[in-house]
Amino acid sequence: MSVSGSNSGKSYSWTDVSGNVYYYYKHPMTKAVLFILLQELCERLAFYGLMPNLQIFLKEYLRVDDAGANSYISTFNAILYVTPLLSAVISDTILGLYLTILAFSFVYMA
Repeated sequence: MSVSGSNSGKSYSWTDVSGNVYYYYKHPMTKAVLFILLQELCERLAFYGLMPNLQIFLKEYLRVDDAGANSYISTFNAILYVTPLLSAVISDTILGLYLTILAFSFVYMA
């Protein structure tokens, strides 16, 4: 068994007693965390940019009354808050964590 280190992208390697070499990184989640944080930032900017204008759009351009506009906005908010539960079920049962993040990121970008 031996362990070696370097300053390159593959920071460390480990060789077991069978001669198999395993590489691992010093900070493996840095790129993934930055991607997820950027994704969350874009999602929050879209949400807070859309919500103040949604009621105005429904009332003035679509001529929906106050009760109808509030109903649409409440339904929209409910869908937004239920979607993470749906994605959690998909992640846990079908796709797995990283593939689910990648798939829903492509949905967000579309």
